[in-house]
Amino acid sequence: MYRRKRSGFYFSAGFTLIELLVSIAVLAILVTTVIPSFGSFIAQNRLEVAGESIFSDLNFARTEVITRGSNAQISVSFSTDGADSWCYGLSTNASCDCSLTDITDANACVLDRGGVSTLKTVSSERFEGVNMTSAIFGADNYTHFSALRSKAASGLVGLSTNSGEQLQISVTALGRLRICTPNASMTQYSAC
Repeated sequence: MYRRKRSGFYFSAGFTLIELLVSIAVLAILVTTVIPSFGSFIAQNRLEVAGESIFSDLNFARTEVITRGSNAQISVSFSTDGADSWCYGLSTNASCDCSLTDITDANACVLDRGGVSTLKTVSSERFEGVNMTSAIFGADNYTHFSALRSKAASGLVGLSTNSGEQLQISVTALGRLRICTPNASMTQYSAC
């Protein structure tokens, strides 16, 4: 390393090995404290997106029924193993199988919009690490919205992550929707 004398002191033009090692140690400590909280942030974000997706599709079904008129009915069917494998779909049928991908199958989740039939399903593959803990609508695993007096089958859908965050989406008999957190783990939502 090159040193030069200036007004009685020697100055070096670089870092010493000890300074470099101290800097690396400080950086390592910072990284090990930030990474776990970053993982929790990602899991919480995935849960929020999954909950908002279900909420949005339930709201879409409700407004679509009102738009279609008095004889319209749209069902939102849920399928879950109580863990990370789940799906849901929207259909004009009483209930549908959200795992089906053939639009011509009578049990597929198909919506007819303006004479065009579209498959409308969402699966847990889009929300890695998010578990559907429950989908309870009476004795069924689906809710339906009816334009007649804006009725719906009341119930709830529960979502959680492996790190303990929880969301709950509820549907009232009048078709009102609410998203909340049962254990106050997500501060942006009100407690259930």
